Amino acid sequence: MKEVNDLTFKMLVMMTTRQFKAQRHMIIPYMLALSAMFGMEFILLSLGFNDDVRRHHSVLPYFIYIGNAFMSIFIVIFVLYANRFVMRHRQHEFALNMILGMEKKHIRVLLFIEAIYQTFVIALLSIIGGYLFGAISFMLLNKLMKQTTTRLIIYPFDITAMSYMLVVLIGTMILLFIINNVRLTMQSPIELIQAQHKREKPLSKFVTFILLLIGLLTLGLSYYSVLEPKTLLGSFNRIFIAIIYLIISMYCLFLSLMPLILQVLQRYKRLYYQQKYFFTLSGLVVRMRSNAVSLASMTLLCTFLLATLSMCVAAYRGVEDRIDSLMTNQYRVDFLGDMYQSEKIKDTVTRFEQDVRKKAKVDQFKPIVSSIQDVKVNEATIEYNQQKNVYKNGISRFTIAQLSDFNRFTKQQITLKDNEIAIDGMGPLIKKKKLTIAGHTYQVKHVKLNGFGINRIADGYNIIAKNERQFNSIVNLLAKNKQSYHAPATEDVTTSIEFNLLTDNKSQFNQMIPKLEHKYKNATIQRKDEFANIFYQVNGGLVFIGIVVSIILLIGTFLMMYFKQIAEGYEDREDFRTMQQLGIEDKRIQQTIQQQMRYIFIVPLIVGTFHTLIAYRLIKQLMTGIGIEGWDLFATSYVAVLVVFVGIYGIIYRITSKIYYKMIKI
Repeated sequence: MKEVNDLTFKMLVMMTTRQFKAQRHMIIPYMLALSAMFGMEFILLSLGFNDDVRRHHSVLPYFIYIGNAFMSIFIVIFVLYANRFVMRHRQHEFALNMILGMEKKHIRVLLFIEAIYQTFVIALLSIIGGYLFGAISFMLLNKLMKQTTTRLIIYPFDITAMSYMLVVLIGTMILLFIINNVRLTMQSPIELIQAQHKREKPLSKFVTFILLLIGLLTLGLSYYSVLEPKTLLGSFNRIFIAIIYLIISMYCLFLSLMPLILQVLQRYKRLYYQQKYFFTLSGLVVRMRSNAVSLASMTLLCTFLLATLSMCVAAYRGVEDRIDSLMTNQYRVDFLGDMYQSEKIKDTVTRFEQDVRKKAKVDQFKPIVSSIQDVKVNEATIEYNQQKNVYKNGISRFTIAQLSDFNRFTKQQITLKDNEIAIDGMGPLIKKKKLTIAGHTYQVKHVKLNGFGINRIADGYNIIAKNERQFNSIVNLLAKNKQSYHAPATEDVTTSIEFNLLTDNKSQFNQMIPKLEHKYKNATIQRKDEFANIFYQVNGGLVFIGIVVSIILLIGTFLMMYFKQIAEGYEDREDFRTMQQLGIEDKRIQQTIQQQMRYIFIVPLIVGTFHTLIAYRLIKQLMTGIGIEGWDLFATSYVAVLVVFVGIYGIIYRITSKIYYKMIKI
């Protein structure tokens, strides 16, 4: 009995090896794609657990964990899709084995052996490739963060990261094994053979109408969500809802609208019965019916990939200008209170300047008195925010300063009328000609505050008051909801001074900063190099995670396109032979197939591009969250990414098309 079992097991191992060779055109891309995906996960985990990353980049590990979570979701989706395709095209093989006497338990053992083989190979490729490309990713990450002194020696092989990755991989393979066994158990050999050749039936008119209605409604809601004016935090609140609506709409519309369009074209007899359109349209009807879900998935992948990668490129290109915009000078010191209306604050600022001059040579001290208030914004009306909650849609942050500081700081000579204010910011208010602040209406002059010592922040506006009286009035209205021209409370106003050192060696002065902060307990000293380092961490981390997610999306796009072509190749072989038997020329068949495939491949790209253009307003709003503004920066980045993606998409199309042609001519 034991010898029989040993013989059976050896036979199953041999069958597994033969099956790998016979199905190599499916198995090899499947395993390579999974290896690349799990290799990317190993890279992210290694970076997240790296001691140097944790020591020098306090914010980055959180971005890595978030990116890893998103990537894990994509991996599971792609793996389930690929496994469904592979198993669907092995149903005929399983059915024949069962007809020839093999029991289902033997097929389960066969699947188990295959799962072990696949897990071993994928794990090996993921670990080796993940470590090698992880070293490159580590250097790329540090380059994005301007950490030029980093060496590869501080990127060791991480056992913990490997263990986590293996747990996820083994868990995924166990899940696939269970799913495959359940499908195998619930079907008889005859059902397996029928399922192999089964094609999608057209939906009933009622179901088509319902899907069309749901698709149009959810698409409208998705577009409304991304086009409706909102603050940055409001955009974050709505973006996930918009994505869910978009996903639902794409699947519903590809299942209903696309077949309806083709049916309408078939009714135009002059068009439909032309030789060059007849076979194309009739074939597209069948293809659209069987590939609607795949096309919807590819459209969503194209949309997310274009949006993500465009934002990454724009963020990387705009980082230097953004740092200079946020902090113009090398040092900034903030004192609580108004030096123009408090002798005590003025005296403190003067003594601080004297102490700095004793320790270093500076160009000049540039004072700014400002107030930051979180207020409610409704159209052109700015109101007192009683709840003081900026983490809410409709709440914006306003920074108020005086015209004299602005002109002195920027060396400009801007003038304002008595009932006029200057404004700059990143929201719709900058287009208004009048603003009502707590019941008081002001005329608006639009200016650019680049180079001024006021931070330009997301969801933020900067107001320049004509004089001290107007400044006091606006601050008191927004801070206390009271009309008063007297000096605001100390906690509502900040005096800032900015300066630069006239030497390249700043280390000696930097060592004195803790002593100055200890002496002037009311002062907060900021260094531009430290601020830039934090900004590079946040920006570089987001760009890196965006690149990783984009790579996963690109692999997923290739995987779906590849398996879709193989699936169609299996289905179209008999149709191809039938058309040859009917006497249709090979050239005409080739032209028909090429036209059908072009339409099928172009639709996801066109629709995905259109979605990202519609979402431009929301994307621009999200970009302000990391300090990137200006439509031209994102527009040029988007065009560049689109051109590159179209090129890659075309290459994938050529590769998969050649595979398809080889299959249908077998």
